Amino acid sequence: AKMINETTVAIAARNERYQFQNTVIDSALNVSKQAEKSRLEEDYATAITTYNQVLLLLQSVDEEFSDLSASAKTTQAQVNKDIKTIIDEVLKHAEDFIDQGDKAVDEHRFDQGIEFYGMVEPTLKTLPAEDGTAVAERMQGYVDQAKTKVEDAKTARIRYEQEQADAAKAAAKAPKKKT
Repeated sequence: AKMINETTVAIAARNERYQFQNTVIDSALNVSKQAEKSRLEEDYATAITTYNQVLLLLQSVDEEFSDLSASAKTTQAQVNKDIKTIIDEVLKHAEDFIDQGDKAVDEHRFDQGIEFYGMVEPTLKTLPAEDGTAVAERMQGYVDQAKTKVEDAKTARIRYEQEQADAAKAAAKAPKKKT
């Protein structure tokens, strides 16, 4: 009778552990949905923070139950993929702002170009990036590029305005044709 009781207690404890880990996975999936909602709303910082919470939750799922462990690993892989997708989206936004700034400057819309370049750094600040990582280096590269392009656009505007003034003076000095 004592062994039956001990077995019953062990089974109940195992079932509790299984139920706990299953609840953790369910909670992680619910939190993941919140992260996806933030991502769709382009609230990237919140999305990444929330996805990181999912990863923390899933760390408490151990190898005791293979089905739960496999589910946790699959979810972790998807979350890591989603975080990478967000990072890629934000980096693409930064590239697009630089491209739009270049186009505006090429069309002599210097103020608009400078505005686009100015959007690069705030856009990238939505990403948490640890110094020394490839992502942090790319982000810093875009920020540096945008700052350089702002200065280049200011110089180009001055040059363009001077060329326009010189052209206007030359046109005023040119002899007028009589008709």
